[in-house]
Amino acid sequence: MSEYMGWSPNDNGHFSFNKSSLDVYWERVDHAPYFIYVDNELAGFVLARKYPSNRLIYDIEQFFVLRKFKGKGTSNG
Repeated sequence: MSEYMGWSPNDNGHFSFNKSSLDVYWERVDHAPYFIYVDNELAGFVLARKYPSNRLIYDIEQFFVLRKFKGKGTSNG
């Protein structure tokens, strides 16, 4: 997010955020976390939820792929 939002990491090199904001993805049946792996290496994640106004549609709230995997077909179905 630093590239797009201009955020800076803390002194330990970490970006901070409210971790409890992710609880919903493990606690609610209409939210789901997915992890992206390439050759058994964690390459990214997807946070999806059922769209509020149409429960038949899923909405991807967050989609992230580590830079080293970008442009290599990692995010292709």
